[in-house]
Amino acid sequence: MQGMLGSALLAGCSQLKSAPLRLGINEFPSYELLHLASEKGFFREQGVEVQVVEFTSLADTIVALRNHQIDGAATTLVDFLVAHERDGVDTRVVHVLDYSVGADVVLGRPGIDGMPGLRGRRVAAENDSLGLFVLGRALQLSGMVLGDVKLVGMDQASAEQAFMSGSIDALVTYPPISARLKAAGHVTELWNSRAIPGEILDIVAVSEPLLRARGKDVARMLRGIERAHAYLGENPTDAVAIMARRERMAPEEFARALRDDMKLILPQEQARYLNSGAIVHRQLELAADFLLRAGILKRRPDIASLYLNPAQLGTHHAG
Repeated sequence: MQGMLGSALLAGCSQLKSAPLRLGINEFPSYELLHLASEKGFFREQGVEVQVVEFTSLADTIVALRNHQIDGAATTLVDFLVAHERDGVDTRVVHVLDYSVGADVVLGRPGIDGMPGLRGRRVAAENDSLGLFVLGRALQLSGMVLGDVKLVGMDQASAEQAFMSGSIDALVTYPPISARLKAAGHVTELWNSRAIPGEILDIVAVSEPLLRARGKDVARMLRGIERAHAYLGENPTDAVAIMARRERMAPEEFARALRDDMKLILPQEQARYLNSGAIVHRQLELAADFLLRAGILKRRPDIASLYLNPAQLGTHHAG
């Protein structure tokens, strides 16, 4: 896969530029692969400077993309779709990091009897983002709708504080915040994303202008991420220690999250996800359906134009 990806992307138009590629991440275990690649010098080994820019929330990352403060980001497929279609953030999916198999959870106070017990209660989720999608799907599978709860829109850090202070009854969250709340006790897991395996994808998206102007550098960046994948497999103790440190998680807790709560998508699996009409396409359609029903999107996007597979990348950027 590495050779195919490299040869395809190296058909880009531009020469290597001195300005670093700026990639945004917020706290989430699989996003730390970008930090690992930077920390170990894998991007530089491939001939590209990459600056990993840290944000406190997905919402802040999207704002930075919209304001052209970063060139790309690790984000969720749902947040990518909202940013592209509603906010005009001109990006394309070029890499799939993982899919959630338990990482995304709805946590509530002890004594709340499952999702039905949230009826009429205050539930925090990030507005117009994955949090709303997760809550909507969790309620749907329990025979409920968003209107059955009192939705409180707030970012992850604010929701954690609100839950600890007792001003909300439940929240939609993910590691490391979910791990901290569980460790602190007085919380019960009401629902998790094992109920919808494969529906929640975390991806790397980069701007369309960057793809057109600096295809070779995007190739090198993606090969750096591939090297991080390989290093995690070859040197798990060191890799996990580096990634866990920034997330403020114990290495064993971080390793458990990677192993049990998400499925990392390896370099050799990328084409299967990003081929025309394949997994990413189907999940974008599912997300679009939900966002249209929720009124977050006003029109159906041209889904086929939103992602690029390795073979396409070679022709798309040939100059």
